[in-house]
Amino acid sequence: MLNSKRKALLLAAGLALLLGGAVFAYNSLSKDNVPPVVVAEGPATESSAGGDTTGADTSSGDTDKIPAPDFRMQDWEGDTVRLSDLFGKPIVLNFWASWCPPCREEMPAFDKLYGELESDDSIVFMMINSTDGVQESKRTGAAFIENGGYGFPVWYDTDRAAVRAYAIRALPTSLFIDAEGYIQAGVEGSISEDTLREGVGLIHK
Repeated sequence: MLNSKRKALLLAAGLALLLGGAVFAYNSLSKDNVPPVVVAEGPATESSAGGDTTGADTSSGDTDKIPAPDFRMQDWEGDTVRLSDLFGKPIVLNFWASWCPPCREEMPAFDKLYGELESDDSIVFMMINSTDGVQESKRTGAAFIENGGYGFPVWYDTDRAAVRAYAIRALPTSLFIDAEGYIQAGVEGSISEDTLREGVGLIHK
C-alpha cells in the first residue's frame, strides 16, 4: 500500500487509489447485463479493487496488494493477447472511445509520454478502445488514432471483457499496474499530463 504522504499527494493530484475488495465481481455478471459506459465529467472517484486475479501472485498473503484482473484484448488484425502476458513490466491501462470528449482531450498527454518512454522498452501502454459496436467500432476507433497521428499501441475490447473485468463505469478511466501485476492507482475521468506522469512514477522508476 502507498505510504500516507504519497497517498495524500496522489489524491490531491486527482488520482483515486484503488483500495481492498474487488474492482469487479467478474463472475457475477454476464455480457448481457454489463452497464453502458458513459463519459466521465467529474474528478476522480475512489473505487474498490480485485476480481479476476488471474496472472498475479497472491501467495504472499499481503492483503494490501491489489491484483490486476486479467482479460483478453484484440488488435486491429484480430490477434489476441492476455493482459497477464505483459506482466513483468509496469503497465499504463487506459479505457477510451473516439466519441468521448475527455478521452480526446487527454490523448496528446498519453502520446507524448509514450513517445518519451518507448525507446527503452521498460513500460507498456495499453490503450483499450471501448468497442461496443454501437457508439464505437474498430473502424471509428482506428480512424481517430490515425487522424490524430498517435503512436501508442491500441487494442480493441470487442467483447467488453476488459470493461467487465474492471467494472468500467465511465470513460476515460486509467489504471497504473506495477511490474508484478498489482494495481497501484487509478483515475476515473480525464487526466492531466502532470497527473499522468505522477501515476507513471508510481510504477516506473
